[in-house]
Amino acid sequence: MKTPVAMLAAAGLLVLPALPAAAETSTPEPPPAALAQTAADESPTERPFQLGWSGYLRGGYEWVQNDPDFDQVGENSGFVLQTARIQIDGAAEDHGFSFRISMDAADVQDRALNNPMGQLDVSLRDGWLRQELHPTVGLQVGQFKAPFLADELVARHDQMFASRAVGTEGVLPGRGLERRGIAQGRQLGAMFSPAEPIRFGDFGVAYALAVMNGNGANRTVNDNNSLAYYGRLELLYDDMVRLGASVLHNQRRIGDLPNRFDETDFGLAADLQVRVEGLLLQGQFARITRSLDTLGAEDEEKLAWHVQARYLLDMLPVHIAPGYRLAFYDPRADLEDASAGPADFGLLYHTVGLQLHHPALPVSADINYTLTMEDDAAALDNDRFELILQVLF
Repeated sequence: MKTPVAMLAAAGLLVLPALPAAAETSTPEPPPAALAQTAADESPTERPFQLGWSGYLRGGYEWVQNDPDFDQVGENSGFVLQTARIQIDGAAEDHGFSFRISMDAADVQDRALNNPMGQLDVSLRDGWLRQELHPTVGLQVGQFKAPFLADELVARHDQMFASRAVGTEGVLPGRGLERRGIAQGRQLGAMFSPAEPIRFGDFGVAYALAVMNGNGANRTVNDNNSLAYYGRLELLYDDMVRLGASVLHNQRRIGDLPNRFDETDFGLAADLQVRVEGLLLQGQFARITRSLDTLGAEDEEKLAWHVQARYLLDMLPVHIAPGYRLAFYDPRADLEDASAGPADFGLLYHTVGLQLHHPALPVSADINYTLTMEDDAAALDNDRFELILQVLF
């Protein structure tokens, strides 16, 4: 029988075996604070749940090079608060039932296009229920991450760098001309998946099949009568290799009444992770095709890929992990012919980083510098320096 802590860990943010990108360079995340045990004078049918809480805080300093032609780029360097997360997990071990509620007090609200100024507010991140139906399948219902991009499925506190790859998170306001990435975010929906990889000796397999609203997190209802469909498959060898592939199909409706437009997104992604002792290698490729159904215009394509590596040096009093990432994103990969319009929107980012971790405490620091190289139509002076401190609790 699994222990309560193992049950909570198995119930994860997403139940796929996304290997934590920072697991080698930080003290393992402590289990939720002491689980509340059922009082001796109460029957299990009255209070069957074991509860625990956890969270993390990420904040620091960000500097963006000032571009001489765009006032909104590089004018807001200063202190930032990325995440202030509180999480409650619950599990009824004997019944295979679990749930999670998490809130973030550093969610950005009320920010206009290309305006880096926003208001931090509290918002729901995760809110789901899960029932294990069989050792190889469980049903999860509520709000959680869509199972598509491996880079997005890694929790923020386990990232290899201070920020995700540009193709995943896009270009945020203040860092350049704002461009939305291909991250799918959290959504309302239902998902079938195993609580942990299905093992065959050293080999393993995991999957996720999800039906979701497809219009983002914290939405009261769906944007239309169509649902979004996600599928993901992962093949594993021991703890060394993970190969993943994902697909999505989402019929969306955008705009404000009476100007509403129908679009259809179809996406494919593939990713590979290799871990050899202190070396961690990761790569991801994704393409999303958007059909403009209402307008009847030519399809649009978004293309993103990145490769990144990190090596752990744990022989020093403070563990050090240098890393490098090469990331590419083209939000209009369909415009390859100059006669069709401006074709050079590609973004190529070089990021060098250093992670510092205390070997006995759940505290760490990310020091990153990103050299931005844009094609002609998107060229800016917007290199970026980030110093992010983190504590897990």
